[in-house]
Amino acid sequence: MAIILFCRNGHDLSDYDQTIRMGPLRPQDVVRMAQRARWESQQPRQPFCPKCGASTLDACEHCKAVIPEGRRPSYCRQCGKPYPWMAERLNTARELLWNDDKLSLEERESLWGLLQYVMSDPKSDLVPAKRKLIDIKLEPALAATREFIENIIAKSIAETLKS
Repeated sequence: MAIILFCRNGHDLSDYDQTIRMGPLRPQDVVRMAQRARWESQQPRQPFCPKCGASTLDACEHCKAVIPEGRRPSYCRQCGKPYPWMAERLNTARELLWNDDKLSLEERESLWGLLQYVMSDPKSDLVPAKRKLIDIKLEPALAATREFIENIIAKSIAETLKS
């Protein structure tokens, strides 16, 4: 059993019960899980992150779907909207693209579309090609913009591949 809880910055504050073994459940495991679930439902949710002070969430802010157990997701699987930690990354990348005067409007819009695709489906077969296009189009951009965008792509791919 686990309390799935993240802060708005993406820190995992979940409390996993490591004592339940994998495999067939014994009757005492089922009883313990039910008792723990009842106890968890009566506990107040931790309102703020002890690491950064951001408010916490255990469900999508848009559709209220519960965040699934496991690795930190980037997008809600019910409504498809980004969770706050991904939305912040995307907003920062978009601001950098739109404020980089070395890129034309067409290049910015094209890069934004490519970036959204790569971030939304990092396991797609097309990601290496789309990422190469991003690298080519970022050539005229400032080093800070290029480095930031490459870092968020790499982090998103790494997080997705962990699952």
